Amino acid sequence: MSLVKEKPVSVVSTTPREIAPIDEFDSLLDRFFPTNLLRSFGFRTPALRPFQEMETRIPRIDIVDHEKEVCVKAEVPGFKKDEVEITLNDGLLTIQGQKKEESKMEEGDMVRSEINWNAFSRSLRLPTEVKADEAKATYENGILEIRIPKIQATSRKTIKID
Repeated sequence: MSLVKEKPVSVVSTTPREIAPIDEFDSLLDRFFPTNLLRSFGFRTPALRPFQEMETRIPRIDIVDHEKEVCVKAEVPGFKKDEVEITLNDGLLTIQGQKKEESKMEEGDMVRSEINWNAFSRSLRLPTEVKADEAKATYENGILEIRIPKIQATSRKTIKID
């Protein structure tokens, strides 16, 4: 696993636009059918299948903005830590993974070989300025955790409404 600081570059959306309608549709279904009633009966729209497959390759991420640091957790099961790369570029955190799986089956004179590439990439804008040089990352049981100290620790104060 490597943590690389890159030179600034302009980046647009952090989530693929194609997935946004699926997220909205899921939220709508969850509001009307809290137990995912339709999915329990195998409801899936064939037209959305390519996007649903794409969605499974995008790691789910939690971002927690603590007082002195930002903590990012990402689900990247099935990858080894040396197959994952983390870059932090001007407040944009990118997590990428790539691995090659090869399976062979030999029966007599017939040989079948299948090579499968699994890859993902997810970028997100951090909620505050951070010290990229002091970032630390750990990977255990498919969970990647990145802790990045803030440039200036925020002091939170609850404001009473008069």
